[in-house]
Amino acid sequence: MEELERIVDQVGDLQLDVAMGDGDLIAALRTVLLLRNLIDHHSVALTGALVESGVPDSHGRSIGEILRSIGCAPSVAHRLVRLAGALDALPAAAMEFADGSISVEHLDAVVRGVAYIERRTRERLDGPARLSVMTSLLAQHRSGAAPSEISASARAGESHGRR
Repeated sequence: MEELERIVDQVGDLQLDVAMGDGDLIAALRTVLLLRNLIDHHSVALTGALVESGVPDSHGRSIGEILRSIGCAPSVAHRLVRLAGALDALPAAAMEFADGSISVEHLDAVVRGVAYIERRTRERLDGPARLSVMTSLLAQHRSGAAPSEISASARAGESHGRR
């Protein structure tokens, strides 16, 4: 906990020179967005740890209620819970999220896309089928697709060969 508090202080005290050149501004923003992705990863991991350790049961509240009580907006709390529950079944996506190379919004589109396909086919995808869908949706992210485009692709059946 002490290390986290030190990081918060360091980021809070950070002074960026916005008069730097275009290339440096872009590099600085890229680094800040990487930090955001990494923080989002830790938020999801800690949410999963809270659930796994039984904190909601011992406090007599849902995990969503606990997250909202510490400042999460309802939509953010819902997303944290959804992602925490999904990442074990999507290891490649989890690895990209852990290293900061995918935003929480893109990851959520992948997770929701896989879930949509499973609902539509009325069966849980087996390992190879799940891997194929996940790989396809992650490839769309890597090619520059927006989260809404990833979601639309899953709904249209483009990521799993069914229409």
